[in-house]
Amino acid sequence: ISIYKIICFCIFSYLHEILVTLDLLSNPNIRDHLYNVLLDLNKKLLAFIQTNSTSMSKRFQLIYMASQGLIQKIVQQRATPIKQFATPTTK
Repeated sequence: ISIYKIICFCIFSYLHEILVTLDLLSNPNIRDHLYNVLLDLNKKLLAFIQTNSTSMSKRFQLIYMASQGLIQKIVQQRATPIKQFATPTTK
């Protein structure tokens, strides 16, 4: 196994773990920042996928699609107002 494949696999594993555990509803500011980060990540992933035709690029296509899905989710959340639940008052 080449060092290139090991590095690619580590990056893939890291990105996969991050995308799976993201909490988009926690904070609107984080969500807005994450939108920009994901757009940048997608540009870089697409460039990597287009220039590399290896088995790893197929794995990165999965990361690309997951990232695209998160971007769409952020866009939908921006369009939908956040519902504020009223707390019951105690008497």
